[in-house]
Amino acid sequence: MVCAGQSSTLDAGAGYANYAWNTGASAQTLVANTAATYTVTVTDNNGCTGIDDFVLTVNANPTPQITGDDAVCAGQSSTLDAGAGYANYAWNNGTSAQTLVANAAGTYTVTVTDGNGCVGTDTFVLSINANPTPNITGALEFCTGFSTVLNARNLHRLSVVGGRTNSR
Repeated sequence: MVCAGQSSTLDAGAGYANYAWNTGASAQTLVANTAATYTVTVTDNNGCTGIDDFVLTVNANPTPQITGDDAVCAGQSSTLDAGAGYANYAWNNGTSAQTLVANAAGTYTVTVTDGNGCVGTDTFVLSINANPTPNITGALEFCTGFSTVLNARNLHRLSVVGGRTNSR
């Protein structure tokens, strides 16, 4: 068994006069990276032959997909989740859990290993948005019985009349 992208070196054993693999190869060893049954026929110096088969399984690499909010406001965090069911998790910040609480902008990478020892990686980019900074304008002093309008970037208007607050 190997993982996708890997190979296995099959060895028929030393000391034979001839080696004949079902792939057409004629060496003692064969590098295999495709799922198949590999058969070798060996012949010794006396002309006697022997045959053996090897079944190679190629397992797919895991494909984790990190989920979470990709943009949060300053002071908030995003919980990144690499998905359940893997044997091991390795985040680029040293965390080794399925989830990671991220509160800094940047690129987060997780490498997971499945039960077969096969490895997969995913990357996630987190943005941190600046919080708005309102700028309240208006007359800061006024006489009792008069009113003023305070404006916070036209998002909210507040008037104060005779000591009472009215929201518009």
